[in-house]
Parts: sequence; structure tokens; C-alpha cells
Amino acid sequence: MEPASPEISVSSTGNSDVIRFGILGCAHISRKNIRAMNMLKDVEAYAVASRSLAKAEAHAVATGMKPGSKCYGSYEELLEDPLVDVVYVPLPSGLHLEWVNKIAAKGKHVLLEKPVAMSIEEFDKMLEVCQQAGVQLMDGTMWMHNPRTSAMKSILKEKKAIGRPISVYAAFAAPLMNADFLKNNVRMQKDLDGLGALGDLLWYCVRAVLWTMDYELPKEVRARPHTVFNDQGVIVQCGADLFWENGTVSFVECSFNGGLRQTVEISGTTGLLTVMDFVLPSVETTSVFEIRRRSSNPHVYGHIVDIERHEVKTELPQEALMVNQMAQLARGLKNGTGVVDNHWPDIARKTQLVLNVIEESIKAGAITVAVQ
Repeated sequence: MEPASPEISVSSTGNSDVIRFGILGCAHISRKNIRAMNMLKDVEAYAVASRSLAKAEAHAVATGMKPGSKCYGSYEELLEDPLVDVVYVPLPSGLHLEWVNKIAAKGKHVLLEKPVAMSIEEFDKMLEVCQQAGVQLMDGTMWMHNPRTSAMKSILKEKKAIGRPISVYAAFAAPLMNADFLKNNVRMQKDLDGLGALGDLLWYCVRAVLWTMDYELPKEVRARPHTVFNDQGVIVQCGADLFWENGTVSFVECSFNGGLRQTVEISGTTGLLTVMDFVLPSVETTSVFEIRRRSSNPHVYGHIVDIERHEVKTELPQEALMVNQMAQLARGLKNGTGVVDNHWPDIARKTQLVLNVIEESIKAGAITVAVQ
């Protein structure tokens, strides 16, 4: 499922092909995606809503939304706007069920920040409502839309470079643990984003190993012992092992308390694929990965490693490619030439399911739990 190539242009609100996004809330992550919307032809950051009109207006100015963009002092007002095609939801995951259901009921498509829910049961309710309404849902995992991701998948499918994956390691750590974060950030509040680092950071790692395995679910998971919690019982640091029927194993880990890491290593029968910045590339327009294999030079004694460095260029950052993919799907549904693409809700569901099984293992004392 490859993202289509967008054109770079300023959108025209007079064009019937324009897809208008409404932004539900003023979360910091929305700044990146509003910037992405502003980069694309026939896409508009059209409206923003907050629980305060003044806050919505301030956010529109701070994020570079065009003069005249709609600002609403309640989420309900934005959903009543008939010109909104897609609602981007960067709200805390504890609010997703309520608002995704309301968005779908209005016939609007959903770009949903991760984790998509607090539980797989909640997400299944969202999927049912979206399916009944015939609306598209996609989660906001940006790196899925980077051209590097497609380039790596091509290499994995060829099996010549590294062979069959036998183990996968994925880690995401962000040095966020300070007094303000611990006290005020929604990811540290049990009633808002109760999965903590498990939902916010490990989501990316679980998605990476599922992507490696062509979205085949593991048969079992087992949390690593000594999960770290804050004083509300929200996860700050955790890890887990995943096991597949074919013998492939994976270790994923995340932490709000440590140096920045965003690493994926896929070890195959003949080589190793490594990415050191898989979540957010160090350079927007150039993404890098490496293949390591035993040297084929017969004149060198010992196990010397050949390293192939691959650079993948892109004119647009991955978040713009994600927004463009969502807009293309919405446009096809709007003009009757497209259908709902179930690939995106399906992989979101599998990611959420594995996260919740890891959570179950953590709560049970790091026991092995079957994935069902």
C-alpha cells in the first residue's frame, strides 16, 4: 500500500477537489500536521476547534493556518461544519471512542493519533461505527508513509540482502522525564492517556515488527520484568518479547526516561538491516538505512562485514505524505471513484491488539500471553 505522489502547491478553496481538514484540539503534535497540510495541493487546514474559542484562534495563528480559517470554541461546532471532509484527532486516547463515534456519525473521515484507543474493545467499537458510516479511518503513524519504508520492504521481499527475518529489535526512547512532564503531560495521566509509554512509544516499535512480518500476528507475547510506573500507575518504561509460529522472535522496548533512541534492527539468515531514526528521520528530505553482511571478499581473512548505505530522497516530509494519502482516500470517497481502504484500520487494529496483550502480560507479572 504505497502513498501516492503529491504535488507541491498552495491549495485553492475554490477547487471542488480540495479536501478540508478540521483539527480537533490544540495538541502540540497538530503543529507538525498543520504544516504538512499547508504543503499540499488541494488540501486545506480549514478549521480548528478547542474547548475555548480564544485558544483555537491562538492555535490557528501559531500554526500558520491561513487567514480566515474557521475557529470554533467547541468540538461539536466543528463537526457541524458541512465543509469539513476529514477530522484530524490529536486528542488523548481516553477521548477517542467518544469523538471518533461522533465524527463518523457526521459522515466525516478520521485521521487518528496513536495509540488509537485505550483497549482493543474500544477500537472495535470505533471500527464498527466507521464501517457503518462508510468513512475512512487511518492512524497517524507517519513513518509508514516515508519512501524509505517502501524501499526497505522491497529489499525484505527480495530476500537476497538479508534472507528470512529471524529476529527483530525495535526501540523508541525519548528523554522527556522532567518535573513538568511528570505533573502536567497527558501521557502521564491515567484517565487521559492511561497506556503511557506503552501506547505512545511502543506503538511505533510494535508497528515496526508487524510491518516486518507482513502483519502476521505473533502467537505469544511476554512482557519483560521490572516495568517502571509513575505514581498514578502509568507506564514510563517497558519492554516485551514477541514470538511467531515460524520461529521468528522480537524484542521491543520503550522509555520516557533515557537518551533518544529510535532503532530498528532486522536480523536475517544472511544479513542485517538497521535503521537508527525510524520514527522521525534526522533529515526530512533524506532517509537512511544500512544493510550489513559478511564480506564476500575472498582475500580478506575473518568475518569482515560489508556495509551498504542506502539513502532515500523525498521532496516532502513523511507527515505531508501521510496527510496526502488520507486526502486522496477522502477525495475518492467524496467524488465516488474510491472505496474505503481497510488496510489502514486493519493494521491499526493489529497494533492496538498486540499493545493490549503486552499490557495484560505486564499486569499479570510478565507472564506469557497468547495473542488471540
